[in-house]
Amino acid sequence: MTMDVLSLLLLLPVAAMYASVHHHVTARRRVEEDLRGAEAALREAQRLAQLGSWEWDLAKGERFWSDEIYRILGVERHDGDSQQDIFISAVHADDRAHVQAALGRVLRGQTPVSIDHRIVRRDGSERFVHSQVEVMLDTQGRPERMLAILHDITERKQLEDRLVYQAFHDPLTGLPNRALFSNRIEHALARAGRRAQRLAVLFLDLDHFKLINDTLGHDAGDQVLISAAERIRTCLRPGDTVARLGGDEFTILLEDLSDADEAEQIAERITEALAAPFSLSAQDMYVTTSIGIVLRTAAHRTPEDLLRDADVALYRAKDAGRARFIIYNASMGSEMVERVNLGADLRRALERGELTLDYQPQLDLVGGDIVAVEAFVRWLDPERGSVSPAQFLPVAEESGLINAIDAWVLREACRQGKRWSDLVGYDLTISVNVSGRQLRRPELVESVARILSETRFAARNLKLEISEIAVMADTAQTADTLDALLKLGVQVVIDDFGTGYSSLTQLQRFPVDTLKLDGTLVRGLGRDSDTAAIAGAVIGLAHSLGLKVIAEGVEHVEQLDHLRDLNCDYGQGNLFSAPLSADALGNWLHRVSVGSYAAVSAD
Repeated sequence: MTMDVLSLLLLLPVAAMYASVHHHVTARRRVEEDLRGAEAALREAQRLAQLGSWEWDLAKGERFWSDEIYRILGVERHDGDSQQDIFISAVHADDRAHVQAALGRVLRGQTPVSIDHRIVRRDGSERFVHSQVEVMLDTQGRPERMLAILHDITERKQLEDRLVYQAFHDPLTGLPNRALFSNRIEHALARAGRRAQRLAVLFLDLDHFKLINDTLGHDAGDQVLISAAERIRTCLRPGDTVARLGGDEFTILLEDLSDADEAEQIAERITEALAAPFSLSAQDMYVTTSIGIVLRTAAHRTPEDLLRDADVALYRAKDAGRARFIIYNASMGSEMVERVNLGADLRRALERGELTLDYQPQLDLVGGDIVAVEAFVRWLDPERGSVSPAQFLPVAEESGLINAIDAWVLREACRQGKRWSDLVGYDLTISVNVSGRQLRRPELVESVARILSETRFAARNLKLEISEIAVMADTAQTADTLDALLKLGVQVVIDDFGTGYSSLTQLQRFPVDTLKLDGTLVRGLGRDSDTAAIAGAVIGLAHSLGLKVIAEGVEHVEQLDHLRDLNCDYGQGNLFSAPLSADALGNWLHRVSVGSYAAVSAD
């Protein structure tokens, strides 16, 4: 063996060892690079989620904060103060004791805490955060490390506050709605009982307001309502409450009155304020108001008692010629007699077949397809003429006739839907309103199944529209009823969403397919940024829950454009078509394909 070969053999182990070391160094560097990449990705994820984490080694006294903690608190990493001092000083003064007490409970080995609180950055800005803290124990059960996350929830909190505000306020005028107004009456009754104070409720509406909507359009009507609300506010005392119940109806709560004359004086001021002209598109519009006043007596134990009697006085003011106010007295029971008579006539109308249905299309906002038609009940009385549903449906609710009317509407709508499906050769979905009373009936599901069988209308093509407030009235029973309807194959729509007091998260408990965005939110699109933000938030959250969204009351192209920008699924309103008789809609369905309805409706 030559010396060169021997040297080579001697060097082979050294070379192998060097290669092995080089391989391990390279692998370690690769692991370190991967680790740094993972840490960078984690920092970026925390930044995007506005979620910071911190750790406190209780034995060593060492603390670690992620970069996002500093950003959330609005401080620099190399701030001279200790991290503990920085955090505690950033907590809002009103929340500090609560936060410190929570941290103390964690250190004492109690259960982990999860709290929301405010922080104040050094630039003075205020943020809402969610803190979740727990302690890890050593083998002897002693606190060893404290782990926590800090989540900036400011945007979510602001959205929740907006949704809560929307639940208790009228989106058009910003006034309290019926739910909040009733709550304030309830508290006022309790105070009045303790202190022997006088209080009154005023119920008013604008005379012949429908003419404004019919002649100048709903936009003009909305402007009158907004201006009227502001004028009413200026006539009240500090502490008085004015609310909008809906349409052109306003209610006012007056507390701590010196006498009945004071309530009349306020009513006079309101009458005079609303008598001044409203300027609409360079045109002056004059509006009068009728007001019913009820002064609290021992017989008024609930908000409903006061609102009922104020409503009776309002109708008496209208019967007396409008543009006036009247104080309720017990002899006004004749108003109730009229309602009873209306109920009797309504019962006969149902027996005689005087009720009819109109239908309004619901369109896909992207393709223009007709996805469904909604049925509306109408009553043409031989003596009264056309009676508004707003007038006879409340009477039907009070008398119990609403059950029979709901059943008739459902049966007739299903029959008509089957006729149309046979006529045009494709399935057409029919949307039918279900009253709160009907929803609470144990036999509702059985009744729906029977009608579907009788009419041979497919369950999958039936949508039942139920108001938001009715759904939330009895959540346990409602959930069971909706679940049974789902098993039947029927679709469920929550109607008038945005005017009640539920939240989208509550709706997770119910088998719901679709939300119908209330028309008051739709009318605000393009002119009110808050309303648009709320509508967008509702649509976005609904989609995140797998729900479709219908916007009702679409009357202008600008509203349609906004709804499309917000990714709303379906639309319904006079921009597409007013409610039509069965024959009129049937003729159109016979003439056109499902995707070209919009073009024909413009003929």
